[in-house]
Amino acid sequence: MINHRNWALPTAAAIFLLACWSVWRYIKNERISLMFIIALLVVEGLLLSTAWRGRELVYRHGLGVMSLPQSAKELEHHHPDQMPNY
Repeated sequence: MINHRNWALPTAAAIFLLACWSVWRYIKNERISLMFIIALLVVEGLLLSTAWRGRELVYRHGLGVMSLPQSAKELEHHHPDQMPNY
């Protein structure tokens, strides 16, 4: 969880800085530069990495997900030689 947070904070800061840079470019009427596109790709990589770590927390460790109640069939335990006759 701490690993995900450690990636999320710099990613959020990078997105904020990129948004500020974009607004500044808009005010100055500048065209999109190659440097801006490279920065966008770097931030996209940061975002994908952060998302991957968040996915790991949910799907591998079950963080933030309610567990399902066990059904009655799962609670019954029978050995093959003791199977009930239905």
